[in-house]
Amino acid sequence: MLDFTLTRQINAPPSRVYTIFADVTVLQKAVPEIIEVEILSETKIGHGVRYRETRKMFGRVAQEVMEMTEAVEDQRLRLASSPQGLTWETLVEVNPTQAGTALRYTCHITPTGMMGRMMLLFMKSTITKALERDLDAIKAFAEMDEPF
Repeated sequence: MLDFTLTRQINAPPSRVYTIFADVTVLQKAVPEIIEVEILSETKIGHGVRYRETRKMFGRVAQEVMEMTEAVEDQRLRLASSPQGLTWETLVEVNPTQAGTALRYTCHITPTGMMGRMMLLFMKSTITKALERDLDAIKAFAEMDEPF
């Protein structure tokens, strides 16, 4: 099992940061590693949206189906996915501060088999570094003074 929390102080309002995560078409614009997002549900934004994300990961192109299992506007959302051998649960929280938004990104990854355990063991720091890059890109995108 791997649990970790990443944080960022973002100089943008919580509603803007929340929208980047809640609207996966905006998320695709914010994170350079995301090549394509295909929405698989009737719901397009927020709770209930299911989508297939294609991204560059570890030097390869990978796809994963993700689902937004909770969304409280301008406060938090929860994502779930089950890539090969792993179960991911991610909680994204946006809290107002004087400077803008305190972003808290909490990830809980559980291996579901031997392959998942081995993958988690060898890729723990790589996974964390990749997510750090994603959050840095989201921070930079949110702080741009441009409409989505």
